[in-house]
Amino acid sequence: MAEIKNDFAKRNQHVIITTPALHVLLCHAYTTESEEIIGLLLGDVVDYQNGYTCSRIFHVRPQMRVDRRHDRVEVEDQSLVNCQVEASHHQAATGRECRVVGWYHSHPKLAVTPSVVDLRYQVKAANCTPKSMIH
Repeated sequence: MAEIKNDFAKRNQHVIITTPALHVLLCHAYTTESEEIIGLLLGDVVDYQNGYTCSRIFHVRPQMRVDRRHDRVEVEDQSLVNCQVEASHHQAATGRECRVVGWYHSHPKLAVTPSVVDLRYQVKAANCTPKSMIH
């Protein structure tokens, strides 16, 4: 598993992603250099007694572009629901908690700072996915 540490570390929050999930995410990222991409992250969030929180990503689900503008991507509501259902199936099959824990998105021609549209989408996604940590 790869561990991502940046400003999460300052808040005792970490993200761990399995190697297969990271490969899916990277393959998706390399599909285009001119258009933004977006996908959903499935896994779980573990809260430890010492205040440390860890999001573990087991599955990555690239999403289809619904907005044809090169600098816009959004996840359709039905796609989010489908991923939540898929996560519940993974949970039933493995006995391990699984849900949509976050999303990823690229800015191939823009600054990496989240845009106003990105922040608006994060609020929407967080409201749809309880205990979502990745933001």
